[in-house]
Amino acid sequence: MPVPPSANKTAEDTIERLSREPGFNLSRGLAALRGNQLKYLELLSRFAVTHADDMARLAETLDKGDQAGAQRIAHTIKGTAATLGADHLSEMSKLLEEKLRKQYVSPLRSDDFRADMDKISHAFMALMSALPQKPDIVDAASSARVNPEIVKKILHELDTLLAQSDTSAIALLEKNAALLRSALGSLFEKLANQINGFDFDKARETLKILL
Repeated sequence: MPVPPSANKTAEDTIERLSREPGFNLSRGLAALRGNQLKYLELLSRFAVTHADDMARLAETLDKGDQAGAQRIAHTIKGTAATLGADHLSEMSKLLEEKLRKQYVSPLRSDDFRADMDKISHAFMALMSALPQKPDIVDAASSARVNPEIVKKILHELDTLLAQSDTSAIALLEKNAALLRSALGSLFEKLANQINGFDFDKARETLKILL
């Protein structure tokens, strides 16, 4: 299925715009997707949308007394942002994670970290405004027939990528979405939601049922 010329032009324009933004390592981000600009922007957009409200969730988690849970939220943003080349977000999340780890005064309150959380939230908003609303997705498996051996091979590849916390798993899932949806039925949506939400550990648990 050919990629529309307009989609390539939009991707090129967006990459050019991001290259002028401070705090982006586009070379690393694109390398994770083997230079595929459309897939890179798709993942970057999904990352921004999925985690845009994380600081509100972190504040709620912290105010419930779950300091370890708050650290995990910051840690997840740090790692995924670094993989996608969003170094500014990764660094801010790293600093927040370190502050949460060092603070042992109980109880910790979200207001103690408000300045750091606001910076991260503003960075997510800026990222979303710099990205297209919905990058074009090419589903190469849209007309594929269900072949159990092929499905099994794809699932094993997914498991390998997820075990390495490799965001290429999202691209692999999208590429084979039609085939996997036909083969897995309702479990596909569960698996897709977990992978697209960067919840790779739970996605691997779902894969254990399928493999």
